[in-house]
Amino acid sequence: EAREALFEDKKLLRQGINPIINSSNPDLPISKYSTFNDVFNEWYKLKEGIWDIEYAKDVKERAVNYLFPNLATRNIGEIKAKDLILTFKKMEKKGVINTLSKVKSIATRVFEHALLLDIIEFNPVSPIRMSVFKQAKKQNYAHLTDKRDYAIVLKKINKSQENTNISKVVYMALNTMLQICSWDTILCELDWTEGDLSKRLIRIHPDRMKMRREHLVPMSDYVYANLTEMFKVSGHAKYVFPSPAKGVDKGISSNALLRTLRKIDIDQETMSLHGFRHSA
Repeated sequence: EAREALFEDKKLLRQGINPIINSSNPDLPISKYSTFNDVFNEWYKLKEGIWDIEYAKDVKERAVNYLFPNLATRNIGEIKAKDLILTFKKMEKKGVINTLSKVKSIATRVFEHALLLDIIEFNPVSPIRMSVFKQAKKQNYAHLTDKRDYAIVLKKINKSQENTNISKVVYMALNTMLQICSWDTILCELDWTEGDLSKRLIRIHPDRMKMRREHLVPMSDYVYANLTEMFKVSGHAKYVFPSPAKGVDKGISSNALLRTLRKIDIDQETMSLHGFRHSA
């Protein structure tokens, strides 16, 4: 369907008709004299409705922070690869290499949109490769792969339930995370609409997953027992693991879990929260 729509748009372009203006935006003043800001806003309006709210917000913020200062008021047809390299080099100097890659992707799509509108003949981002910039340092999450070392960590966590300074909610959350190997943020905000005890299934809502698809996690006997126990504690609350400090309307924080690891002598070189997924 997308190919067919593109084919129809190209037919209009050959006739000198702007397909975007022709279809849904009859008053849109996009032309070869438009600024980068004009084309960005027109492209953004088209995409905003189909994007996740948080993603749309991130795209706008990255464009405003990194692309607009040098490009916003420039005629889009006059922007060259060297102008973009200058913009990206400023980001490189700040050390935001991962963000640089995302901003470059945004610029690519804006210029692709300008190509579709037939107001430029070449995408100036195309020849720019990430290899010309410093590479981001790979972030390695501390984790264990030796069974004996891992057993020591598990025993420390298991023994932590005897520590009166560690709440039952924190202990149960940490213990459950080890079993289902979830992201800590997913577990901390797990609510009772997702924890289906009757079907022994955890259903993570699509809007909390990267791929925007419902994620299903069958409960093992151990996890089922944990959540059944938690239901006695927090069944009246929104979250399965409510914050001991902030009350039933807030989920437990990742920091609370991390502090617990450090409190029971599991240091940052040995294990991180995300490291449990690596170990699994």
